[in-house]
Amino acid sequence: MGLLAGDWSGRKRPAAATVNPALLAVKSLLSFAQETGYLRYNVGAAVHSLPELDELAQRILTPEDVWSLIDHAPTGRDRVLLEVRYTCGVRRAEAAGLRWCDLQPPRKPDS
Repeated sequence: MGLLAGDWSGRKRPAAATVNPALLAVKSLLSFAQETGYLRYNVGAAVHSLPELDELAQRILTPEDVWSLIDHAPTGRDRVLLEVRYTCGVRRAEAAGLRWCDLQPPRKPDS
């Protein structure tokens, strides 16, 4: 029974990024077995990798989407946090640890 065959009810099927490395290892083993004479035919040549979805591209917001999100956020803390995160590239944990002194502009030295 194959890795993707069988009953998957109640469980999530493994992603292509999980399956493809194992599939590549088996195909490599079958190629080696054929090249060294253990197999007459390379049966792994007929097996193809699963297509991988580019999920990162689906999660990236356009600048217009970001500003629309900020404009529709409630005023106050939420809006400020969104604006700081997207304009400064701050991660969620970094934003959660910010203090007011972190957001103050640096003072100019006395001349």
